[in-house]
Amino acid sequence: MNGARVLVVGETPSLGRAIVDLLDAYGVPTRFAPEVDAAQRAGLRGVRVIVAAANSGHCPTLRSYLRGELAGPELVVVGSRDPLAVAGGGVHPVGLPLVPAPFVQLVRSLVE
Repeated sequence: MNGARVLVVGETPSLGRAIVDLLDAYGVPTRFAPEVDAAQRAGLRGVRVIVAAANSGHCPTLRSYLRGELAGPELVVVGSRDPLAVAGGGVHPVGLPLVPAPFVQLVRSLVE
C-alpha cells in the first residue's frame, strides 16, 4: 500500500497476516514483508513503525534493529520470546495473547 507508515514483518506468517488484518480493520494502513531482508530491500521510506510478528525465541527483525540496520522507525515486537526483546531504545515488546485496542493505540501513538 502506498503511504503506509506501518510495516509488518511476518516472521511468523499467520501472526503477521493477522496483525495486518487487525490494523487494516482499525484504519491503520500497513505493508507486509515476510522477513526482515525483504523489508530492507523494500526500503523503509515513510515507515514510522515496524511491527515484528515473531512467535519464537529468536527475532531476526529485532536483532537487525538493534544492530542499526533498520534505523529510523520505532519497533514493536509482538509475541517474541527473544531475550533481547525489552522495552527501550525504540523497542516496544507486546506479549501474546494480543489485546487489540491497546495494541492499535500503541501503534497509532508511535505513528503520530
